Amino acid sequence: MAATSFRVEERPGKGRCAVASVRIRRGEVVLSDPGVVLPVLVHDRWHSHCWGCLRALHGAKTARCARCKTARFCGKACQVAAWRSGHKLECSPALQVIDTGADEVIATDALLLARVLLADQRRDLDVLQASPARPEDAMVAGLACSIIKAPHRSQEATEIWRKFDRNNFGVVDDLYTVIGAGVYPQGAILNHSCVPNCVLFYRREPGRVVQEIRCLDEVIEPGTELVHAYCDAVEPTSARQHKLMSTYGFSCTCELCSLPEDQEAKGSHLAALVERLGVDLAANIEAGQIEAACKSSSALLDAYKQVYASCPYNPVIGLQLFTLADLVAMRDGPNDKSSSKDLYSRAREILHVSYGADNDFVQRLGAILRDQ
Repeated sequence: MAATSFRVEERPGKGRCAVASVRIRRGEVVLSDPGVVLPVLVHDRWHSHCWGCLRALHGAKTARCARCKTARFCGKACQVAAWRSGHKLECSPALQVIDTGADEVIATDALLLARVLLADQRRDLDVLQASPARPEDAMVAGLACSIIKAPHRSQEATEIWRKFDRNNFGVVDDLYTVIGAGVYPQGAILNHSCVPNCVLFYRREPGRVVQEIRCLDEVIEPGTELVHAYCDAVEPTSARQHKLMSTYGFSCTCELCSLPEDQEAKGSHLAALVERLGVDLAANIEAGQIEAACKSSSALLDAYKQVYASCPYNPVIGLQLFTLADLVAMRDGPNDKSSSKDLYSRAREILHVSYGADNDFVQRLGAILRDQ
């Protein structure tokens, strides 16, 4: 695990912080962490994504585990990596029980914990702070131990689980949809802010999923705390605070959470507007109403720009630019071709910062621009 651009400090009132040790520019990688183990897919992606790199399979020729008939892989490298990371023990009647009967969240947590137990790399988790005990801890630990056939390790499993219960990550795809869960101890060092200067993304390679944290600000100066968002700023302040307290056990005091009441009311109005426009956009696309969809998408883009006014390179803005570009490209007006090209170009500029130049989605945008 490589922490290339920061050091860890204890700061009054903040506790442990990741602090920039060098000058970091927008788009540069702050941290690259391959994780303790291979992430696990969330249950509803078990049959549509590769168990090794978490890529969508899209009907391509794939390999399926001959024993459990559940796990699928995009190639040999991913199948071997998953086998070594624990699938040889997951691949059992226990996996079939999880597939058909267990709570989906607990199933994902138990599979991830089982892989960590098999990896036997507790030292990598030393940087993580244990969370308070919760009723479901014993269930997750017990199921994990049954997967690896080690009931005698239940106490150890519970202790390890509490180490990364609040510190594991939802692994997202190119559309920022959560498709899996992983343990990335170095990334967990960064604290939260609703106005982040860094963003998380995942580079999917044969046999591994690497967490990358990149700089969103134009420049982060040495000595500045590095932060990313644990929740989405589009949510009202009260909703964000509830989520942070119930999930992570703290309240946020960032500038966005400390606005006067009239500004908070404006934020709640924006959140409702984003939700309504999102529903309208989906309905218009479903109905094939391209002109109406363009209007909804443009209005949604404007709303997102207000939500993320302090973070103009937020990937959500880039993704909405891409959606609008696709819709405009479907029209045949005299200026639509040049308009869509401009939108694609702006989308690529933003997503290049968060995803990196080698990302498939960024490469796809580059190909679209070259073809226009």
